Amino acid sequence: MNLLPTAEQQDLIEVAAAFLSNEIGDGAQFMGDDRSIDHESWSRCVDLGWLGLGAAEDVGGVGYGLAEESLLFRELGRALAPGPFVSSVVGLHVVLDAGATETAEALLSGEQRCGLMLANGTALDTHAGDLVVSIEGSTTVVSEIESVEPAACADQTSRLARVVAGADVATSSDPSHVLRFRVLLSASLLGIAEAARDQSVAYAIAREQFGKPIGTFQAVKHRCSDMALRCEVALSQLLFAALQAQDGRSDAATYVASSIALSERAARDNSAINIQNHGGIGFTKELGAHRLVARTFALSAAIGDRAALRRQLLSPARIEFS
Repeated sequence: MNLLPTAEQQDLIEVAAAFLSNEIGDGAQFMGDDRSIDHESWSRCVDLGWLGLGAAEDVGGVGYGLAEESLLFRELGRALAPGPFVSSVVGLHVVLDAGATETAEALLSGEQRCGLMLANGTALDTHAGDLVVSIEGSTTVVSEIESVEPAACADQTSRLARVVAGADVATSSDPSHVLRFRVLLSASLLGIAEAARDQSVAYAIAREQFGKPIGTFQAVKHRCSDMALRCEVALSQLLFAALQAQDGRSDAATYVASSIALSERAARDNSAINIQNHGGIGFTKELGAHRLVARTFALSAAIGDRAALRRQLLSPARIEFS
């Protein structure tokens, strides 16, 4: 199996990276807004086809698969792009599966967004008039929002709120929706890990002490090497898991569980070590390394039932090799 991106997939990556760099930046300009991303920026992302990237063309999507979606969400994670991208994409596939045509059209057009329900009645990136997606076991539910009460969030480019869900719009017991959610979450976490690695390497090359770049010092060099290794391992597992889930393989859930475990660990370790590599300025607001840490914790809260993921890793029903 060739896990390297095709030329078409590489074009997708480059277009997404360029757009995010030019239009979104590191998400800092959205800090303090009442929504995690403004309507104009959200509409531009919609116009690029990002929400419907993995949806069929006959329903208004682009016609790609989960593999391409994972590559896109890796870039969204790397850029710390604010907004309910993961939950809106998953919500779209659920409502399409349920035949809720009008809601699907509203999501595809960007008129409607879909936040993510967490534990204890809290939700990420929700707003009055939005929808919210909830995941319980293998069941995924998209609901209307009855009420929203904003709450404090360490990640200031995410919006945390106490939410009361209203009427259900669509429900699906198809486990592929849960796998899609976990793959896209894993890709976002991997992007954070890679952003932390790149930030550390750039600083290690530019910063000098005793007349030499600090990257030549063994302690810094080893930390950066470990950061790179975590990213490579997590990337290989992510791409393999995405392909297994996309093909509907019976062992996909095990590979997806492994992917999210590796990506989360890479994001947590790399974002923390990135601050250490920068020394005193690593803790400053101006550098922004803390935003990688904060987004990691926000996404980690969305992982859900970790015990179930561990059970999936320890006792897979079947592993296929081909």
